[in-house]
Amino acid sequence: MARYCSYCGKPLADNDLFCGYCGTKVTQKSQYARTETMSQAYELAKQRNDTDWSYWDTPTLFTYSPRKVEKFCIKEDKYLEKDPERPTYIVSPHGAIGQIYQEEGRTILEWIFYTETDGPMNLPQKYNQLFG
Repeated sequence: MARYCSYCGKPLADNDLFCGYCGTKVTQKSQYARTETMSQAYELAKQRNDTDWSYWDTPTLFTYSPRKVEKFCIKEDKYLEKDPERPTYIVSPHGAIGQIYQEEGRTILEWIFYTETDGPMNLPQKYNQLFG
């Protein structure tokens, strides 16, 4: 199974101890990757998921094709382009996409797109569950 940096989302070699791109120490614990834009999250997610996605409000209906998810992500990035408090994004080992943001001093994790493997019942619901 391919490994990715938990911070920047770049691919890792099997024997890497540190990410060659951003320098983050590689841990075996996490296969979750963080990205700065939703479009970057989508690019990584489509490498990890070869089926359709479901949207957060209908997690059992896989009606979001890769093209539909890509359009959603581009639109979201454009909307948040100048927002200084824009979220960062997270990609699960099997391509689910979430967002991480600050609210009232707390770090919030919300999943936006699910995959058949990574659905609402088996994904972490709190940020500290991702990276320990």
